[in-house]
Amino acid sequence: MKPEIPALAFAQAARVIRARLHAEGLPAPAFRSPPRTDATRTISRHPGGAVVAVRIRDREPLEWVADMVEGALRAAGRPPGDGLSFRIIEETCAAIGVDVDAAILAPPGPHEEVPY
Repeated sequence: MKPEIPALAFAQAARVIRARLHAEGLPAPAFRSPPRTDATRTISRHPGGAVVAVRIRDREPLEWVADMVEGALRAAGRPPGDGLSFRIIEETCAAIGVDVDAAILAPPGPHEEVPY
């Protein structure tokens, strides 16, 4: 299920991710969308902290939530793909009304290639 208003879902996702990182004792970045480049995700480091920018237009919510979480964990110096990232992705998707299991098992869209 896609959120009705992606910008509001993005803001809610940012709040959930920041709260979870703070609970883990990790620094939380600021989030913005879209990135200033054509990239789907960028991480900028500044003296006051990092900024993770992700593109949400024309992307599934699970994709941009995963980019937000992975970007935040990379900015905090955590290795990608650990168990914490999945737990935060799952919690964030639940908060914005996205069923992670359904999103993972959904058939590929017309723009996606099916690996053989």
